[in-house]
Amino acid sequence: MEIIFQSIINGLSLGLVYILIASGLSLVLGIARIINFAHGEFYMLGAIAIYYLSTVYGVNFFLAMLISVFVLGALGWSVDKLLYNRVRGQFMPTVAVSLGVAFFIAGLALIVFGERLKKVETVFPGKLGAFGTAISLERLVIILVGLVVMAMLTYFVARFKAGKAMQAVAQDREAAALQGINVSGICALSMFIGCGLAAVAGALVAPVFFVDVFMGPIALFKGFVVILLGGVGTIPGAVVGGLLLGLVEAFGYT
Repeated sequence: MEIIFQSIINGLSLGLVYILIASGLSLVLGIARIINFAHGEFYMLGAIAIYYLSTVYGVNFFLAMLISVFVLGALGWSVDKLLYNRVRGQFMPTVAVSLGVAFFIAGLALIVFGERLKKVETVFPGKLGAFGTAISLERLVIILVGLVVMAMLTYFVARFKAGKAMQAVAQDREAAALQGINVSGICALSMFIGCGLAAVAGALVAPVFFVDVFMGPIALFKGFVVILLGGVGTIPGAVVGGLLLGLVEAFGYT
């Protein structure tokens, strides 16, 4: 029972990270019509940002995460406005540009950050005893923050005017444009939110695992797996797929 409970906690923490990654990827795919192959690199940049801000410069972890979300979200917004917006609706050009952005970010990060693994100092040391086993507080923080972020995203999409506009663009961009919705702006907003979610995921895993410049492609691959499991373009699907993949991985390791 102790092993099963520990595996469930590990699976939930992994699953919520995958949900954050896949939700951002799915938003961009469903609204901006972009297969963002650079999504994993934004996840990697989120982890690197936490390393520098929290470990090197001593910034509070949550403040560092907030800074990384807005900075990387703004970077994603800029990439959409400067690059993706020019090739939107053209499959091969969007793939080529997306891959180019991914390679550029990965190469620049390798030059600046280096190829060696780096460890982020433990932010929440200690363990919590439950059901005869010790649960890492960091794992619990991942679960808690992941749930809060996904609840905020769901509320934003369901209640805010911009969120409803995102739903309209995802369903029918031509009809949305006829209703006066700025489709280009909504697509850029989806990139801001999607890249911000990737940054949150990277920030959450940074204190638990090692940080390196090669962690992006693995995250991207798992994000695609989650989308395929749960369905393309749906946040509930990303939740189901992420939890399923996280639990399968956790119990597979045991």
